[in-house]
Amino acid sequence: MIDLRPATQATAAVIAALSDDHLALPTPRPEYSVGDLLDHVEGLALAFTDAAAETPSTTTPSTKTPSTGAPPGGWDLARATGQDFHADDSDVAVCIETMGPQPGEERPVGTDVAFGRPVEAADDAGPVDRLAAVLGRDPAWRGAPAGCSSTSS
Repeated sequence: MIDLRPATQATAAVIAALSDDHLALPTPRPEYSVGDLLDHVEGLALAFTDAAAETPSTTTPSTKTPSTGAPPGGWDLARATGQDFHADDSDVAVCIETMGPQPGEERPVGTDVAFGRPVEAADDAGPVDRLAAVLGRDPAWRGAPAGCSSTSS
């Protein structure tokens, strides 16, 4: 079974460092501001909490289903707000396997999709940046410098 605590704790640490001033900042997903992405991540967290509370049936739940809001959402929020984001390599590997393009899948092109066509990552890119690239995000994308907000001059 995958332990989602490290990924969700890393995302929670990024969220805890946010202020109201960050909410209007852009994210690597142009259709989302930081505030919009927070709403999205919260919705995923609630859905996973509800799913975890269900009594399993006679079928075994998949052990390859990470919280899709954890590493990608944490990375998006961290990049938008100038923070660092670190996730366990094994969590990232599971995300790449389960969220990356599947055989025969044709992903859309563009920056306004949750999971776009993979883009290139630098040779020295870390695991989380490689995940971002697999999901079609630009691993080099940077938002606000650390400590900046939408109202800073």
